[in-house]
Amino acid sequence: MSRRKERGIAGLSVEQEEDVECLVDDAERQGLMAKITDEVGLKHPITYDIYDLCDLHQRNKLSTFNIPMQKNILSHLDISFKSKEKKASLVQKLKEVISECECDASLYEHLK
Repeated sequence: MSRRKERGIAGLSVEQEEDVECLVDDAERQGLMAKITDEVGLKHPITYDIYDLCDLHQRNKLSTFNIPMQKNILSHLDISFKSKEKKASLVQKLKEVISECECDASLYEHLK
């Protein structure tokens, strides 16, 4: 069986065949990226101990943690920091990571 028939694209022009192949490749790539993210990435909600960090980020409450707790959270999330870093810098690092979460900010609108 020819490759075109195998892929179900017999009868298409060469340009259409290339378009279909690109779409298939993109879909496969997106599926693979989603699988990798599920296995190694942060998942919503991002939590530490009993704290929902996504919720705290949405309510601008991450700075309520003291410096030792900030460092514990950053270590837990494998985020590097310097031992002498100021609280504002630690909070900013945490915000940057949590802002990458794909959570829906509208879930937290009622909490503001």
